[in-house]
Amino acid sequence: KLIQLANVNDFNDQLLGIDSLIEKNEKLLQLFTKTPLLISLHDVGNNEFHPLYIMPIGSRFEINQIFKAIEASIDTTYTISTERYNQAKLFKITKSGKSFFYSYQNGLFLSSNSEILLEDFVPLF
Repeated sequence: KLIQLANVNDFNDQLLGIDSLIEKNEKLLQLFTKTPLLISLHDVGNNEFHPLYIMPIGSRFEINQIFKAIEASIDTTYTISTERYNQAKLFKITKSGKSFFYSYQNGLFLSSNSEILLEDFVPLF
């Protein structure tokens, strides 16, 4: 039944993209292999859903290392921008018109391909 949803292939492509980003950087690979990752899927209508990725990160030092590792792992075809939302810094990675968003709030690394979904969850943590 899940495979029949309209954007399952998009979700799979996202996971493959995240996986390739992680594999390019030893720090990210070490962190993501030892830290649990929760993926929650959110129905946005029309048989579509968007994932929210949630990962506990213990310290501000660790999250800064992650942010630096992400920047080091992407090439010049990507752009990274930041904005403030509800006291949190939101990061946006864009390539070929597709964007991915991430933030850190109260010990949690939050990320999604939906800016609205991330903005909805940041104040909750």
